[in-house]
Amino acid sequence: MLGMGIITVCTECNQNCFFCGKKVLCEPTDIVPEIILQRLCELRETTDSVVFTGGEPTISRHLAEYIRQAVRLGFSTIRLDTNGLMMSYPAYAERILASGLTHIMFLHVSRSPDVSDAATRYTGGWELARKGIESTAAAGVETAIRIPLLKQTIMDLDQHVQFIGNSFPHVGSIFLELVNSEDCATIAEMEAILQQTLDEAVKAGAGLYFKPGDCPAPCLFRSMDTFRSLFVFPPITGETGQNVPRRPGLCADCFLRFFCRGIHPQFDNHDDRALVVPTPEFTGSVLKQWPAEPDSPRDLAGIENEFVLPAIIEKEGKKYVEEVLLRINYRCNQRCLFCWVEPYFKNPDISKVKSYINELRHYEVGSVCISGGEPTLNANLVEYVKMLKTGNIRKVGLQTNAVLLHREDRVQALAEAGLDFALVSLHSHKPEVSDMLTGLPGSFDKTVKGIANLRRNGVFVLISHVINSFNYTALSEFVEFTAAALDRTQIVFSVAAPIYGAMIFRGLIPRMSELKKPLTKALDLCYELRVPFSGLTAMCGIPLCILDGNPVYFPDARVLETAGRSRDMIKTDACADCGLNGCCFGIRKNYAEFYGTDELHPVGAEGFKPREMDVWNTDFFSEYLSEKFGL
Repeated sequence: MLGMGIITVCTECNQNCFFCGKKVLCEPTDIVPEIILQRLCELRETTDSVVFTGGEPTISRHLAEYIRQAVRLGFSTIRLDTNGLMMSYPAYAERILASGLTHIMFLHVSRSPDVSDAATRYTGGWELARKGIESTAAAGVETAIRIPLLKQTIMDLDQHVQFIGNSFPHVGSIFLELVNSEDCATIAEMEAILQQTLDEAVKAGAGLYFKPGDCPAPCLFRSMDTFRSLFVFPPITGETGQNVPRRPGLCADCFLRFFCRGIHPQFDNHDDRALVVPTPEFTGSVLKQWPAEPDSPRDLAGIENEFVLPAIIEKEGKKYVEEVLLRINYRCNQRCLFCWVEPYFKNPDISKVKSYINELRHYEVGSVCISGGEPTLNANLVEYVKMLKTGNIRKVGLQTNAVLLHREDRVQALAEAGLDFALVSLHSHKPEVSDMLTGLPGSFDKTVKGIANLRRNGVFVLISHVINSFNYTALSEFVEFTAAALDRTQIVFSVAAPIYGAMIFRGLIPRMSELKKPLTKALDLCYELRVPFSGLTAMCGIPLCILDGNPVYFPDARVLETAGRSRDMIKTDACADCGLNGCCFGIRKNYAEFYGTDELHPVGAEGFKPREMDVWNTDFFSEYLSEKFGL
């Protein structure tokens, strides 16, 4: 999904908060229901999460129907942002909560009724809001509270959170919200109280975060590591401040530049010389994915990649399968920021894996690549390799991060079982960046050692290098590292694939056009240093026109069968006039929905000699290495 869709159902509010940035100085309006319903339908094409907001959305007499319509359209997350006043009326609260709402976020200014009522300019509002929050206690709706960070309330923020924990134990998350006014608390005021506030949130069993989309820049804090758990990225679509923030010079070197909005105007007097770029380790920790929850697009992606026999080619009385991906588990010892595989997917039964392996005996198979999750975590891996080493399966490989293969005895067992090749994930030549991307400190060194062990034991190694927002500017450096430190091991380049659209929104995937210069430079260097490469013509590669259809950069191009197309990919009008249309998968639907398709353009086929579909595609590398690099 592409973040959370925002729907404003009305512009008026039953409070008049002095710090509110949404004040509308006009006649209050309840937006025409037909417009809201149309907007819901439009949003459902790109996301399965929606939030109803205002003004104050509970003022709309049609709100319950909007929520029911969202349910009918299949939204899995339906959130209401409210000040809670209307939810204090039992009959109204019951109607809203019964309509299909899944999440609700309440405004709660202060633990003091007098301070809160003064801030909202609504006498008695604090008491009504309290009743509103209590109304969700037994409703099965995930409840959160947002607290505006005001000068008037910052000094007792820890006691406020303590009050929330004692009064509303069903509240799971508390979000701290910046306000775009001079009343916003300063960074120094926040730093003075945040540690105690975090301690109180832990006692209350509630998560405490800066509100997504309104995080202050982490570099503003002298002790940013102390408060790292507060930072939640990415922001939610549409929920950004009204003022355009400033970006100081150090943003150019910051890994959070794709996520952080920069210096908010209320902190613009901060001395830039005191700012420090967040470390890769800090970046990785704050960019961790949200706790895994069932999500239909990703569930479906998992099911479709498990035990699916690819296209069958009949030739001379035999049935051929070019290559098979055998996913034996979903558990992983890394948590790569761009990976679509979720560890909550149910691992397949051993009997199901063995049954599938036995089914493969009916075909002539070019290669079987065992994958996961991380397949080296599977205790039956060596047995599976032995089962696959039959006369009808030409080569058996492993897709792995090689972390556990830093122990040579494990590699020896796999090599003795008959493992032919390994596709090893390594996404940066810098240990700190690699570990940040994979979420496993210390894994870089183990992966490098695993690669050496595999090569030493006669296993053909290819490096899987997934291009993303954090490594694409250093592609040439990675090629140099591979040439010098990894003895020119072959690189399989791919681009982080937006299997579900939130990956793009998180900022993990750069625009294709931004890749052109650093990627062509790296590929030219591959030829210069004799580092073999491939992968860019695959589904997780790039449209061939991005590199102007230069055959030098697509040595593994081949004619695609119609059956090889995917419903995740699309072609545009530009593709119809392209000389390489038959060799290109096109572009991901989610990418096109987010970035558009203007980067695509038709190119000629001069110099291209794509291979036809070959059931023994595993011969490609021996031919390719000899032809291109004399290896």
